[in-house]
Amino acid sequence: MTFSAGIAAFAKKAGLGLEDAAARSLLQLTNNVVIQTPKDQGRAQGNWFPSVGTPAQGFDLDKTDLVSQSSINSAISDSIGGTYWLVNNLPYIRRLEYDGHSLQAPNGWVRTNIENFNLMLQDAAQSVKK
Repeated sequence: MTFSAGIAAFAKKAGLGLEDAAARSLLQLTNNVVIQTPKDQGRAQGNWFPSVGTPAQGFDLDKTDLVSQSSINSAISDSIGGTYWLVNNLPYIRRLEYDGHSLQAPNGWVRTNIENFNLMLQDAAQSVKK
């Protein structure tokens, strides 16, 4: 079963629209990844860029402010039926995620959130039903 087929099946079972389930779960995934990014000077946390269709390019070594919620919401909304990207191109982001270079997240945080994506889908379904 493909990823999108899995979301569709879950959304149907949960009684909510595919778009709602996808948007809510992508929003939770994005927020978790950004907020849980290890923070020293804030550069890693500030260099997450949501985009649609193609991954964002470049990075900004001076950027420490978080991606705006409106940018995230806009990218998620525009990605329905397409491809949503959340990208961090800092040269050391891979070492933080995979090589244990952070005491705050020695086992990574992106992989952990991806592993929990099914739970995010369930949470999205619960919040719609309430």
